[in-house]
Amino acid sequence: MCSSVFTWAQTPPKPIVLIKAGKLFDARNGRMLTNEAILVEEDRIKEISDAVTLASRAPNAKIIDLTSATVLPGLIDCHAHILANGWEITLH
Repeated sequence: MCSSVFTWAQTPPKPIVLIKAGKLFDARNGRMLTNEAILVEEDRIKEISDAVTLASRAPNAKIIDLTSATVLPGLIDCHAHILANGWEITLH
């Protein structure tokens, strides 16, 4: 009886995802690549390569078709001036 409780409580594995990009911006090299794909396993990018190669390596992957779109890396603006956001500072 205990073993069935543990089996029920386990979370299923996350699916492997293949994102097919029409264009993919390579920020490291400053180039726009075409017909690339991104292979995602366990919420992490595992590999980026041409779409045909990655599709053959992951035939059961869930496919997100972005072939008519441009994929960009996640851009985060970590730059901020805390004291220059519209606050007036008076020094006495």
